[in-house]
Amino acid sequence: MKTLIYQPTNNSLYVFFIKFLFWSAIFQYTVWQLHHHAFLSELLLNSLAQLAEKFCALFTNNILLDANKLIHADTSRYIIIDQQCSGLTLIATLLAAFCSLPIKKSEKLAMSLIAIVAIQALNILRISHLFFEIKHPINHFEIYHLYVWQFINFVSSMGVFYLLQQHFLKRKGNQN
Repeated sequence: MKTLIYQPTNNSLYVFFIKFLFWSAIFQYTVWQLHHHAFLSELLLNSLAQLAEKFCALFTNNILLDANKLIHADTSRYIIIDQQCSGLTLIATLLAAFCSLPIKKSEKLAMSLIAIVAIQALNILRISHLFFEIKHPINHFEIYHLYVWQFINFVSSMGVFYLLQQHFLKRKGNQN
């Protein structure tokens, strides 16, 4: 009796997956290195805190900023933007997916830049929401932080990937 061994073919999904694993390892390692480089990590986290503070300032003037800490001036409650708040691991995964697509490098770069801006804009919104949530003595910070925003991040990143991939596919189809 002959045993059949599954030999993967060179189909596009298989190639995408192998490339995705390769690029994921590279980008996630880069994020890990960035988080372990004190100066760059502090620069990123302080910049995120400053952007979130500017966004929150549109709605309140009772906000204090201390490096990567956002503080409610009236309650002294605060949140700290740490490495898990940077959004870089999500961005690294999206960049790996874009690099794995069979498209031109210029399109990959454009998709990556758009995705970075979109994910960081969502991240600023997330940080701001959590900042306003922590202000109250009885709040749902943990639920929002661990569940709601994780779901929103996942769905948003999938949406960004799908929409950008479809947009560039249609552009490619219109050029042919």
